[in-house]
Amino acid sequence: MNSKKAVLVLAAIVLACAALMLIRGAMTSENKIAAVYLDGKVIREIELDKLTEPIEFDITENGNTNRVRAERGRIRMISADCPDKVCVNQGWIDNGAVPIVCLPHKITIEIKGGSPELDAVAGGV
Repeated sequence: MNSKKAVLVLAAIVLACAALMLIRGAMTSENKIAAVYLDGKVIREIELDKLTEPIEFDITENGNTNRVRAERGRIRMISADCPDKVCVNQGWIDNGAVPIVCLPHKITIEIKGGSPELDAVAGGV
């Protein structure tokens, strides 16, 4: 094979890899859904990638209140009247690696969908 053919083959391989990466990136950002659980039951699902503006809502149960904020691609607990505020201090989540949990109020928020791959937290890297 001469050098011109080798360069063309190499360029074709690079372009094919770039196209696959673009397609894969588009596929993994779709259908990212935040599921909000209260005492183990889903009380709300939010399609994070389809939000056009931020939303906030309260979860109130037995006199306890947590406030949640969701933006395009991410979600967090912005306030809670629990004593430790671990759920608030956790900050934003934007993937399924680690859920937000408020143990005193039995609230969990997890992200489903999006990237199907494991990450460093789950041991996939």
